[in-house]
Amino acid sequence: MPVSLASEMDPFRGRPVRPAVAMRVPQARLLRALFPRQLSDPVSEWPLLTRAQLGVKAGYTAISGTVTRALNGIREGNRTSGDAHLGVIDLEWVEVVVLDIEGVAEYNYRATAAGAAAYQAFIYGGGELPPV
Repeated sequence: MPVSLASEMDPFRGRPVRPAVAMRVPQARLLRALFPRQLSDPVSEWPLLTRAQLGVKAGYTAISGTVTRALNGIREGNRTSGDAHLGVIDLEWVEVVVLDIEGVAEYNYRATAAGAAAYQAFIYGGGELPPV
């Protein structure tokens, strides 16, 4: 009898594998901006961007709220920003890397292997990124 994906354990993290989640276009834009030149490149060479840099590279402005919602999602009960959903950070498609810049914490974002795979599945599955 086949085992459902939700009950399979990730051998590297020791916790259940998340079931597939539909990707939203703003999330796909962020992942495209963070996508490495080659998937075989070491993680240290994958793009590492601040929130403002990520927004501009994804086609938004440096202060766009769309980037914040794509990163963090929308919490249950929020009626002004759309339907509740998880962001790419909670989905573990993007990791937060905090750098100490002269005593000030700078938050940067980098795609994970799971994020790269989710983006590829989105594109290969017919997902499109219309103009911003």
